Amino acid sequence: MNDKTRTVFVGWLELTEAERRDFASEVTSAQQKSGSEQRRLLEEGRTAVKSYLGPVGQSCPCCGR
Repeated sequence: MNDKTRTVFVGWLELTEAERRDFASEVTSAQQKSGSEQRRLLEEGRTAVKSYLGPVGQSCPCCGR
């Protein structure tokens, strides 16, 4: 498993069962979209993540770093 995959997997392990179901639903939905729609989702996701990541010195809610 590469580092990127491991980071996502560890984040998934930290989810509740309800969050895991929601995540799986989002992945399934994204897999059914075209490449351009996936890129749009990526950009929207990056923007959303920036809004809740804390300032430097706090840990990342996804990877714990």
